[in-house]
Amino acid sequence: MLDGLFHEQYDLVFEGVGRAESVRIDDVPIGSHVLRVVMDRSILISELTGRVLDRRGRGVTGAELCSMVAQFESADSTTYTSRVELGKTGADGAFLLHRVPFGNTKFVVRGSGIEETEFELDPDNALDLTFVVSLRLRFQLDADVAPGATSFEILDEEGTRIRFQAIYTDRDILASTGSLKQRDALPTIEVGDEASEIVFRAGDVEVDRKSLLLQRGEIVRVR
Repeated sequence: MLDGLFHEQYDLVFEGVGRAESVRIDDVPIGSHVLRVVMDRSILISELTGRVLDRRGRGVTGAELCSMVAQFESADSTTYTSRVELGKTGADGAFLLHRVPFGNTKFVVRGSGIEETEFELDPDNALDLTFVVSLRLRFQLDADVAPGATSFEILDEEGTRIRFQAIYTDRDILASTGSLKQRDALPTIEVGDEASEIVFRAGDVEVDRKSLLLQRGEIVRVR
């Protein structure tokens, strides 16, 4: 209990005991009367190793690894978190991390071209872990691709139509089929890494189909 505080913002630091680290709370909201402070950052995994893979089993280089640690909860049940940067994956998606917070924590994998994904950690089984993430890949259609086609759809390896994001200069559209009628203003397409091929149609007639060999961080031109 802290008495005699002025009605203004404060930064508070709670010093732990034993293995506990200190917890800093920046900018406590004005008017706060009750704070629940969590010291679970005292639970640390000394060393965490493993790999980050895409859904096809390939290593994801440059994936960002961090922990979202719940710091405190205000009287209105709003939970405030801090992000602890842990490192990035190297070649073949491998990582070696030290002093990883555990407890009241979400382990997060994120980065350019990666769908941000949360994982639970078991401190008793925290060696040589494998995290599988989905990628977000982009490509563009050449204006002369599949002459005569008026629309396209994207399929996965099982031939199932999947949804994609059509990114125009003025808007984004989430769709399962795309238009080719205005070829001077074709969008950039963003799709998940389950995309296997693109099928071009004129009405109900298939005109052409092409394999999608996409790479994270590159915008491939489909001709």
